Amino acid sequence: MPQLSFKVSDLLGQTPAPVQLDILNCTAAEIGLITGFAAGKTRGLCAAAIKHAVQYPNAKVLVGRKTFHEMIHTVKQPFFSMADPLAGAGWFVKPQKWDYREGTHHCRLLNGSQIFFSNIDDPVKFRNEEYSMVLVDQAEEIREDVWETLFARIRWAKVPPTGWQAIAAANDDGHNWVWRRFVHFPQAHLQNPQRCRQNVQCMLLEGHLDDEGRPRDIPCATRQFFHGTTLDNKHNLASRYLASLLSYPPEWQKHFIYATMEGGSGRLLPDPLVIDHVDPPAHWPRYRAIDHALNSPCCCLWIAINCDERPYQGIKPNAAYIYREYWREHASVDIHAYEIKKLSLYETPLVTVIDRSAFHKTQSQTGVVKSIADLYAEEGLICVPSTGDPFARVQQITLMHRRGMTISRECTNLIRQMPEYYAEQSKLTGEFKIVNRSDFHSIDALGYGLLAIPIDSRIKEFPDDLPEYLRRSGLERIERVHHTNEFKRIQKAREAAEVEEMSPLGSAKPSEFWGSGESDVELVTDYDPFGR
Repeated sequence: MPQLSFKVSDLLGQTPAPVQLDILNCTAAEIGLITGFAAGKTRGLCAAAIKHAVQYPNAKVLVGRKTFHEMIHTVKQPFFSMADPLAGAGWFVKPQKWDYREGTHHCRLLNGSQIFFSNIDDPVKFRNEEYSMVLVDQAEEIREDVWETLFARIRWAKVPPTGWQAIAAANDDGHNWVWRRFVHFPQAHLQNPQRCRQNVQCMLLEGHLDDEGRPRDIPCATRQFFHGTTLDNKHNLASRYLASLLSYPPEWQKHFIYATMEGGSGRLLPDPLVIDHVDPPAHWPRYRAIDHALNSPCCCLWIAINCDERPYQGIKPNAAYIYREYWREHASVDIHAYEIKKLSLYETPLVTVIDRSAFHKTQSQTGVVKSIADLYAEEGLICVPSTGDPFARVQQITLMHRRGMTISRECTNLIRQMPEYYAEQSKLTGEFKIVNRSDFHSIDALGYGLLAIPIDSRIKEFPDDLPEYLRRSGLERIERVHHTNEFKRIQKAREAAEVEEMSPLGSAKPSEFWGSGESDVELVTDYDPFGR
């Protein structure tokens, strides 16, 4: 076997960027990096794959991106250009056609190492695989559960555990899972930080020390984060390209050049306000919202509204509090209904909202036409349909957030998904489309529930002109409050529409009302038109 000796700059084909040296020299088990455009992260991943395959005979490396089309043109092509000199030196088992488009989608080294290229949009196909290294480009495009599946596959026995490694490279997309996992790094991820004094981010804590306090052969699995900007790699970029990037607005530059991680370009929802779990008072109105799915997770959320005039345990007046979450995959309606009712014991939600698609009639095997909502009703869960517009739900969630909406720390899936909910603008039509919309069951459930809640739940007095359906006996106090508030909301909306229609100022310009001269009117802050 020929002897291989090369410099990092020779392998990269350019002067190394800081982030490239960072990942090539890092020995942590799990590495994350977030960079601006053209910061050198992709070539750094390719170099890391080659270095690992050369360093460890019989290594097995996976290089992945979400779709295979993007993989071929953005990862395989630069990889093969970097590997070509090594192939010429005789280190690769060079196929007859040495080309990044070749059909095998993997390459082999003479030392027995293999490097595979694959799309990673479906984690199921990797459940029986084993690797010594996993590299993911544009990690912001995939879900965290995909990353966790791949990370769990790093156990290739032909490479010592000290060499096992996973690297996730991403562009700035705000407070998504990459940011949470590597930058924010909540203490909840740590089982016992005192067990490993070498690194406070020790993840492999169980079995790390033997009975006598000595390290075992199992390595300490640590996380390490690196950050890079476009300007860090400016020595490898054309000045004209840099000038074009720096001509964009400052907000764009913060995101795509400097990777400030302040927020994704198409992010739709703010960071959730999370509090330690508290049980809402019994007199608070409660709502329930279901996003049903059969082969994907079904989510149900319980929402309470602070109907008092004062804060309670960090929950503002008239603010929503999401205090419970049900999340289950691959179960039938009867199981979901049973679990939801069990969690709702001793509670009486005013409304249970479900995805409007649950009311679509489907043909059953028995010939009886039923909907999912019908099946829930048979199990004792009467539901009303949700709104079908996802952006209306986004607007309502944002409104409730501004009003002080809080989420119990126990609603883990909702907390996880809120920062990841974003939209992309079509280059052809200019329209915005929510990315991976079908995956965000907790966000959909939250939107369903919040849209069923009155604008103001603090109103206690009842108007004299109640409609007949509110005068009937047998209404619980909390039901009466809910229906009364809905009645008031409708009345106010109608009155506002009538005023706008009748107002002579509806189409008037400000100058027509105030006069032609701006100095003719002096506004005084303490002026009271009613003379009070």
